[in-house]
Amino acid sequence: MIIVKISGGLGNQLFQYAVARSISIKLDRKLLLDDSWYRDIHSQENQDDPNATTIREFLLNNYKIQSRVINIFHLNWINRLKIRSKTSNVFKYLVDGPLNNLSYKYVDNKNYSLKDIEESTHIYLKGYWQNSNIIEDYKDTIYGDLVLQQPLSENNSNYLNSINASNSVAIHFRRGDYINKSVSRKVHSSCSNNYYYNGIEYVKEKITNLKYFVFSDDIIWVKDNLKFDKNTIFIDNDGPTYEHLFLMSQCKHQIIANSTYSWWAAWLNTNPDKIIITPEFWYHDKDLNNTIIRIPDNWIKINNLI
Repeated sequence: MIIVKISGGLGNQLFQYAVARSISIKLDRKLLLDDSWYRDIHSQENQDDPNATTIREFLLNNYKIQSRVINIFHLNWINRLKIRSKTSNVFKYLVDGPLNNLSYKYVDNKNYSLKDIEESTHIYLKGYWQNSNIIEDYKDTIYGDLVLQQPLSENNSNYLNSINASNSVAIHFRRGDYINKSVSRKVHSSCSNNYYYNGIEYVKEKITNLKYFVFSDDIIWVKDNLKFDKNTIFIDNDGPTYEHLFLMSQCKHQIIANSTYSWWAAWLNTNPDKIIITPEFWYHDKDLNNTIIRIPDNWIKINNLI
């Protein structure tokens, strides 16, 4: 059995699910989702702290995914077993011996090894798992899982009609905690206005009669600080985030931010002729930028710092 800890916003949730789902298929293991982070993190932090974790919701239940959320009593039993094995020689003996088939090996994305997973009956995956290589062999299955449970709202259905009827380009601006929280600002690079202008020019050189659909968690800032062609539609920030991700994915081309949210919209785009523009630098730390396996080879990287 495989359990995966789900945490963070929708983009992170999709990575965690897709990687765990891919591993579970490869090894023919049952997969369960641990959503306890959403019950625990915000109760443990002082929300008056400007760098407290951004409040998020568990959103995978809005998709037709093939895995259920683990029972809280099951999860508590696993956690108690793990804690007691560290403080009790008796429990350590039981976990290493008679109860070995009932205990879980914890595997973090930073020390990931398929061999570790293959050699253990039960695995608990934790971390962000932002690795597109792992899911590539199972993309058709992932596409099938990430279908929305419910029809779009009326407003978003109207947007979808416009998207389908045009040479549509989704443009995503990520601000929020990237701007408002100093911890996030220190980690994540910014996307300059020139990055977006250069991305638009690149797509224009390849495709004619474009129509732009702009998505952002701060749409007013985008309108006030950038200039767009007349054939641009600004998607208001009302309605569920998973519906907006779906709308972005239905556009024929994407100019994404350094955000897993719009990364997933681009990856889920099934247009065989799609053009995806992505920031060259996702992080200030060049080593981190180089070690994260995230950008497919056929996406176009543009310098986002100038």
